[in-house]
Amino acid sequence: MVDTILVADDENDVRSLVKVILEKNGFNVIQASNGEEAEELIISELPDLALLDIVMPRKGGFDVCRSIKNNINTHFIPVIIFSVLGRPVDKKMSKDAGADSHITKPFTAGELVSEIESIIIESKKTRFSRAAGFEESQVSKKVFLFEYDSSTSYEKIVRDYVLEAKMNNETPIIVTRDSSLVHGKIRDEPNITLIPFQFPIDISQILEQPEPKCLVLDNLTDMILSTSFQASYNFTRDTVTMLNSKGLSALFLLNPDSHEYQEVHGIRNLFNNKLQAPTLSQEQPPGLREEEPAEVQAVFFLNKDTFVSNQEFDIVLELFNPGRGSLSLIKIERIVPKSFKITRVSNFYDYKDNVLDFRGKRLKPLSSIEVVIGAMVSEKGEYIINPKIVFIDSNGVYKEVEPEPLSINVSDMQSVLEKMLNLRESFQQEKKDPKDNMNKNSI
Repeated sequence: MVDTILVADDENDVRSLVKVILEKNGFNVIQASNGEEAEELIISELPDLALLDIVMPRKGGFDVCRSIKNNINTHFIPVIIFSVLGRPVDKKMSKDAGADSHITKPFTAGELVSEIESIIIESKKTRFSRAAGFEESQVSKKVFLFEYDSSTSYEKIVRDYVLEAKMNNETPIIVTRDSSLVHGKIRDEPNITLIPFQFPIDISQILEQPEPKCLVLDNLTDMILSTSFQASYNFTRDTVTMLNSKGLSALFLLNPDSHEYQEVHGIRNLFNNKLQAPTLSQEQPPGLREEEPAEVQAVFFLNKDTFVSNQEFDIVLELFNPGRGSLSLIKIERIVPKSFKITRVSNFYDYKDNVLDFRGKRLKPLSSIEVVIGAMVSEKGEYIINPKIVFIDSNGVYKEVEPEPLSINVSDMQSVLEKMLNLRESFQQEKKDPKDNMNKNSI
């Protein structure tokens, strides 16, 4: 696995020289000519190290360094400031900005490469742990379920996991397909055992060797789709039990979007430790976070101000997940008062006995859904609409939420017609004698 270095400098000659030096020493190099471009590349590419000049257009090196070190998704990336400014005060400013080192220009090729290699080696010991928000001791000898989606650079995260295991004297064993992105990312790395994915897999034989090791299963989704859920569930349960009994480290990959809710929930329950890589977006840049319990924020409103018996109106319910983890929507209870009649429900959800069944619909972080329910009532009167939403958070805990209730007053058609007739007569009276009304209003 080739390490990637970001080189950011506004002088093209300097960038070109550094690129030649680093590529000769086996590094992959990406370049930026200003601070804004450097920060964007760090967020999108997650390089193994960033080499930043201090004085650059748009954003200086110190500002870029502070920004990525304060970003939960990039804080683990080591930074070297390299500049002609080499006074003690400049080096102190580099340290205060969060940089891992400061190199003064001009420098020799040997000095640059030696410093980069030293910092990267140290970084690999804890890169995965820091990205996940753990101490190293919380990752070693633990079995993790890692949930990802198609927009996640999950192969980079697996690479960091494998490198950290190697740096801590564990031998990585990867069960994967030749076509997998994970396989392509780590196949050239020494001291890693690659085992072709083929079900059933004899894990006990793989784990016979006495030396400390970690296992990566890439991935459960392929296994479930190519065999059956029950067979995959039994295999996962037995393997997790075996790994825990031996005190070994492991990472199981699962794409939850490829499965029914019941399958995902069943697999999750086999793991005490769960990680989730969120969808890439402006709100959540790429990175790895420990899964936190998600919540539902619910609001609802009605599409009318006036309600008449035996006339349909809409109840619009909006559900939003503001958290980091995904959640599963189960049902809405008490959608309407008992005397109401439900005429239609949007999105093909199942409705029966005043309960709307979501069938475990997954609600991702920072996403929302809208449910429109058509209803009517035959009798006039005042009614309270007070639904209850039931969901399961990302830790498998059942929860309930009740939005602020709404009160509506339903009139019968005769009352509405009488009111309209009174308003019409009042309007006609004002139109017939406007001067009189003006005099009345001026008194």
